[in-house]
Amino acid sequence: MSITSQHTRSFHDVRIWYDIAMATLFVYGTLMKGMRNHVYLEKATFLGEASTKPEYELLSNGSIPAMRAGSEPVKGELYEVDEETLKSLDMLEEVNSDLYDRRETDIGGKKAIVYLGENIFNFDTWEHVPNGDYRAVAQSQPAG
Repeated sequence: MSITSQHTRSFHDVRIWYDIAMATLFVYGTLMKGMRNHVYLEKATFLGEASTKPEYELLSNGSIPAMRAGSEPVKGELYEVDEETLKSLDMLEEVNSDLYDRRETDIGGKKAIVYLGENIFNFDTWEHVPNGDYRAVAQSQPAG
């Protein structure tokens, strides 16, 4: 899935056209505005707040959330990101070591990339996040 944006650069009155592959990304945890990993989205364009269909469950181990298949909506934010940002996020989310999977989902009729935590092996110690709202849980925890 990619959306193509056209950009121009001018070098001594010579215009060069090039395409940048862009994708829509849904984030639901530490990548959201005001959260500790939001810096990874510094080049991204914020598209707005959003929620998934009621097909997921959001869990937290106290410091990170994970979304997996379930029967609830999850609240989050949509961003337009480039391939370089996705590669950085793949490293953060440890996609190559199978911690999270990068998948596509439908958010309000639009395809969006999401990182799912289906591979996390021990959800027994994780807590359900009420209403699929990680921000509310994170803001209620003491700082430190």
